[in-house]
Amino acid sequence: MDPDSKQPSFLKYLKNSMIRENNNYLAVMIKTCIENSFDDKIKQGKSRPYAAKPPVATYQQLREKLILSNLEKPNFDVDESIRLLKLIGIPYASMGKDNVDLTLEFSASHIPEIIKICNKEIEMK
Repeated sequence: MDPDSKQPSFLKYLKNSMIRENNNYLAVMIKTCIENSFDDKIKQGKSRPYAAKPPVATYQQLREKLILSNLEKPNFDVDESIRLLKLIGIPYASMGKDNVDLTLEFSASHIPEIIKICNKEIEMK
């Protein structure tokens, strides 16, 4: 049996779609939303979120994380990276006028794995 068949669709999406990305923008976006929305205990899977609100990050927060994650890339253009994120039509995310939010539901127990996947992709690209 395929081990991915038992995983929630968001985890399958992260494992399969982010690998095909040539950059780390999607991983940075997802990680930024989660880090900005949950405390350390929740991010470590030790506690459950109290409110059922989607993880959200402002564009300024996303810009800062993208810059930090791409410091060693020559000619990195943060505005272009955000424009590309808007263009690719990311499932599970909504990019509004002022912020980006993840429009999905996932178990708090999956947060450590989500962050681990994102960190791996950020480091590789």
